[in-house]
Amino acid sequence: MTLSEHAINIILGAIFISVFIGIFFFTYVSKIEQNIVRNQTIYLVDNIIGDLDILLPDSIKLLLSSKLIAPDMSHEDAKVEENNNALKKKAIIALSIIFGVGILIAFLISWFSKTKILPIIGKNLILLVFVALTEFIFLIFIGQNYISVDPNYVKYKFIQTLQEELKYYYD
Repeated sequence: MTLSEHAINIILGAIFISVFIGIFFFTYVSKIEQNIVRNQTIYLVDNIIGDLDILLPDSIKLLLSSKLIAPDMSHEDAKVEENNNALKKKAIIALSIIFGVGILIAFLISWFSKTKILPIIGKNLILLVFVALTEFIFLIFIGQNYISVDPNYVKYKFIQTLQEELKYYYD
């Protein structure tokens, strides 16, 4: 393989995989991430409530239920959505530039060195399929099921806060 073929191969591999990962993240991974957060929150709440339900007297449970009211986060949600949309636009622009410049450079190298680019594109598309399958399989079987939240630390902080609240409440 000539130096120009190596250069074209590296450029095409880098841009194909970079663009794929960017598109994959904003389309599929972001949706799976919502499931991950929801599942970990449910796991954490179930774990904490299961332990506390046994330990706490009814008066404390009543006090906690009156204190544990979900705040209105609609304003913050709107800001997050706005920031995410701006980030998506920036990512689309950056990925488009990377793709355009990479393809242009690969074709220029191919043209000046009289290298056939279609076989190299084909090999890189096959490589891209394997990278995509690896990313997808890893996300489904490992990333989606990995529990990163530590319920014991949350319980510790919860009990610490509860002690402070009860001290304030009973003083």
